Amino acid sequence: MIDGPKLTIGDREFTVAPATIGAVKRQMAGYRDHPVGDPARFDVSMQFILETLQRNHPDLDMEFLDQWLDMRNLSSVMQTIQSASGFETKKDDAPGETPAA
Repeated sequence: MIDGPKLTIGDREFTVAPATIGAVKRQMAGYRDHPVGDPARFDVSMQFILETLQRNHPDLDMEFLDQWLDMRNLSSVMQTIQSASGFETKKDDAPGETPAA
């Protein structure tokens, strides 16, 4: 198992591995192809979450995520994956600015 932060979805606890470069590339391409407001953008996010969580939990399937992810926990799941992958923004940093050294 790849070490990482833990999160709970539904009644299951997951250890979040960093997202692979391939998963990030597919997510970026999907977001490019499906702008904000396009319902297919949810599919891109869900596939990214599934692919990343399956690194440590290969038995996880989209049916589980469709049942247990909701608008209340989607943001925290994505933030946990981004944090596990090294994409962190300090609270003091303004969006679009280079973090302070």
